Amino acid sequence: TVEVNGSMAVLQHYGYAPFETDITRLVYPGKTNRIVITLNPSMQPNSRWYSGAGLFRGVELIHTPPLRVAFGGLAGYTRKIETAADGTPETAYLAVSAEVQNCRAENRVAEVFFDLIREDNGETVLSRKTVVQVQAMSLATARMTMTVDQPLLWCAEEPNLYRLQARVRDLGAYKTHIIRDSNPAEDTESVLFGIRTIEADVKHGLRINGRSVKLRGGCLHHD
Repeated sequence: TVEVNGSMAVLQHYGYAPFETDITRLVYPGKTNRIVITLNPSMQPNSRWYSGAGLFRGVELIHTPPLRVAFGGLAGYTRKIETAADGTPETAYLAVSAEVQNCRAENRVAEVFFDLIREDNGETVLSRKTVVQVQAMSLATARMTMTVDQPLLWCAEEPNLYRLQARVRDLGAYKTHIIRDSNPAEDTESVLFGIRTIEADVKHGLRINGRSVKLRGGCLHHD
């Protein structure tokens, strides 16, 4: 359970699943606030082996503008990888999306920027942007395709990673036209992203980037 200033904010029955709760209505602006997180696995039966009850994951207090990237709303996957005759990857085609959440009681227009950044050196490989209209107290999804030349692929031997970043800029209210804000607010979210294809069938088994991969055991620990 999560309590804020003595009031229940959320009850989450399964602690291994990520979750969020909006505590805006429970906080006292400009004053001291008390947030209490209580874990009590004795409240319901369970059959799993546990290494003790406690906080095994991070807890974050996040402040966002009313127009923001929704919790868990940023995603991307590899649609196709084209290779040269020698097997060198030439082009990767990605599909990316970001759910934009509008917590205002009016329609808003959002400008969404997608950036693909190399995790090893911070280089921005690709940038794209689009515009979406988000209804009052609702969600809208911004979708784009990204074409990456000479991509660094992810595999177990060479786990190359990119950071997919989405920036949402609140352009203003939308009625008969856009009423632009003089100082548009922004929200940024990012996830680590590996460019790779995964296939599994009865003939070839598991293939990553078109190459057969044999699984020899697995790690089932919660970390």
